Amino acid sequence: MPRTETELKPRVTVGDVARAAFVSESTAYHVLRDSSKPVRAETAERVKEAAKKLGYRPLEEGTTLTAIAEHLGVSRTAATMAFLPTSKISDELRKRVLDHAKEIGFEYQPMPKKG
Repeated sequence: MPRTETELKPRVTVGDVARAAFVSESTAYHVLRDSSKPVRAETAERVKEAAKKLGYRPLEEGTTLTAIAEHLGVSRTAATMAFLPTSKISDELRKRVLDHAKEIGFEYQPMPKKG
């Protein structure tokens, strides 16, 4: 079955919305996720208008991992790999994923190494 025009376009990310609204990704994320973090009404409205104009759609799964991946503009696979101590991803990407997880209220406790 052929893909629709919408499916062929790259997904609009929280980062895209943030740039269009001239706010940080964190602020856009909190507005779009209806977070309890206080955001000025004018700022929230600007973020919502940018999201609508760009056609932003949150990912359907709605999982924390999906939210982290979406926020950082990386795949769910890359976000998952950040939590695996033996995975071969860059230290920078691992740090970005783990920092954002902490920012939204999750802590990472590495598993003890065997042996």
